[in-house]
Parts: sequence; structure tokens; C-alpha cells
Amino acid sequence: GFTSIVKSIESMLNLSKLKLYFDNSQILNANITELTKVLPKFSQLTTFCIDISNTDVTDRYVSNLLASLPSSPKLRKLHLGVGNCYISDVSARSLKDVILRCNKLM
Repeated sequence: GFTSIVKSIESMLNLSKLKLYFDNSQILNANITELTKVLPKFSQLTTFCIDISNTDVTDRYVSNLLASLPSSPKLRKLHLGVGNCYISDVSARSLKDVILRCNKLM
């Protein structure tokens, strides 16, 4: 299942680009939590993309995931697809903080 996907991703820590497309899938908050645990290990990332449009993932988990991105000056591009997801005002602010942090790295 999803754990094997995460293990596969984790075996490639030197990736510079990580693009994950889960739009219109059955991905769950617990799956996002699994990703959140491994994402900080990707110190070589220049591009991170995740699309969870049209899923039941809630905003707090998205915020935690983005906050777990490695603080690396190499990170230049961030793409976040959250169409038709519930994003509260509070989470929108924390997402904005993460995006601003990424922009400062650019």
C-alpha cells in the first residue's frame, strides 16, 4: 500500500525533484503524516510538487507536510495543488508562511 510507496521514495534521498500526484485518489491524512516523517531527509530537493486536489486530506496535514520541507537554499520551486480541498483561514496563513519561507530561499 501507501507505506511501500513512502519506503520507495525514502530510498531515493538524493532526488532533486520530487513530484507527487495524488489528485482524485483515496489518499488519507495518515498517508500525508507518513510523508511528513520522511520529507525532511531530502536535503537535495530543488523542486517539490504535491497535488492532493479532490481528496479528503485536511488542511492541517498539508501545513505540517509543507512545514517539514527541508530548510535548504537549494529548494527553488514549490507546487501545491489543493483544488476542492478544505483550507481554513488559519491554515491558509500557515501555508502562506511556508511559501514565503520558500520564496526567501529563491
